[in-house]
Amino acid sequence: MSFDISRQSNSEIDTLIQNMIQYYNSHNNSFTGIVGNTSDINTGESYRTNIPLMVGQLQRMVLANPATDLQTVIQEDKNLDLEILEAKEDLHVAHSRAESLQSMNKQSYYESWFPLNRPLRTSSNIILLSIGIFFYLLSFFIILRSAGILIDISTNWVS
Repeated sequence: MSFDISRQSNSEIDTLIQNMIQYYNSHNNSFTGIVGNTSDINTGESYRTNIPLMVGQLQRMVLANPATDLQTVIQEDKNLDLEILEAKEDLHVAHSRAESLQSMNKQSYYESWFPLNRPLRTSSNIILLSIGIFFYLLSFFIILRSAGILIDISTNWVS
């Protein structure tokens, strides 16, 4: 039998300690003596070799604080509540997105100041295309100038 006291009740632990003390007192205050069978739990040799294990288990049992375990459970419960709230908020956002996709006439906040889904007029397309070409050429000439290529355009219109 092993000295695993983590699954024993308080009365069983108390009985085991009383047996150890009785054995210690009856054998001239020593756990050494004539040992017939070392596998027997009530022998001095098994007591002597397993006392450090038993002391370690007792210390772990005494140091186990139920308040710490309770605090851990409470913290896990709070974390779960926060995760549930975040999931509900994500569900609400997903529901509103699906609703906005189903009703195309309703404008969202972003569609009110930038035309994401609204069709552009032809004049708007031409203006956006010309602005894009202007900035593309501007950046292209800046890159050429930084590379050392200078393009000098001269016209005869002034003369």
